[in-house]
Amino acid sequence: MIATVLEQCAKALASAMQKGADMTRIFAFVLVLALVGAAPTPAASDASVVDELAAQYFQHELATDYSLRSEIGKPIDTIRPITYENAQTDATFAQSAMDRLKTIQPAKLDHARSITLSNLRYLAGNEVANAKYFWL
Repeated sequence: MIATVLEQCAKALASAMQKGADMTRIFAFVLVLALVGAAPTPAASDASVVDELAAQYFQHELATDYSLRSEIGKPIDTIRPITYENAQTDATFAQSAMDRLKTIQPAKLDHARSITLSNLRYLAGNEVANAKYFWL
C-alpha cells in the first residue's frame, strides 16, 4: 500500500514540475514523500507469523513427503531419495522456521495457535536433529 502511495505521489510531483509549480510546493511534496517512505511498517502479529509458517511447513512437507501426499489423495510423482543433501535441505528449512518461531510468545496467541506453535517447534526441532541420522 505504501509503495502505491509513493508511486502516486511521484507521478503527481512529476506532473507538478512539468506544469511549472513553485519550488516551495515541490519541496513540500518531496518532504511528504520522504516522511511516508520512512514511516515504519507495522510488524506482523505473532498469530499471522504462526499461520504463515504453518502454511509454509505444510507445503514443504507436501512437496517432500510422499506418504503425506498418499494420505490426502495427491498424486505421487516421485519418491524422494534418502540422501545427505536432502536431509540437509530439510534441516536448513526447519532451522529457519525455528529461528522465526523463537520470537513468538505463546501467551499472545489463542489456544489453537499456541498448539500449532508447539507442533511446529516439535516438527522443526525433530527435522534438525534427524539430519544427523537421516539414513535411519
